[in-house]
Amino acid sequence: MEKFHGGKVVSFRLPHETPLAVLDFLTDLKEEHQRKFSSEIADRFIATMQEEIAGKPKKKFDKSLNIPIPEDLTAEEIKYLQNHRTKAIIGQLIVQLLKDPTAEIKINSSEEEKTTNKEEQKKSFVSDKKLQSFAQQNFLDFDDDDD
Repeated sequence: MEKFHGGKVVSFRLPHETPLAVLDFLTDLKEEHQRKFSSEIADRFIATMQEEIAGKPKKKFDKSLNIPIPEDLTAEEIKYLQNHRTKAIIGQLIVQLLKDPTAEIKINSSEEEKTTNKEEQKKSFVSDKKLQSFAQQNFLDFDDDDD
């Protein structure tokens, strides 16, 4: 294997699962630096390698998942989805679906959370047909006729 040296061209492909925020950031850098984009990326790459060599802890990927939601949701529905309890429930659903997609889905929460959720749901969220349709099309395909 050939050793690297100054001036050596290093190329790589961005993974298909590169987060959209990173792709947007790279696009902005490209527009800002134009012809000097490669130099800017090289400087950042070298700085990151030097941090690793110096023994600084590696930055780990955020343990999060970005899920696109329909654009035509109301402000009230968006607020409901941003609630930490709603996010926790969605997280539980995803974990259960990953572990056993055929199992019955169960949501675990304390009695206090159940009471609070019921109160919040009564106050702030009324399910509408667009949200139900989105959920049925994307998450609730439990057709047992295939057996």
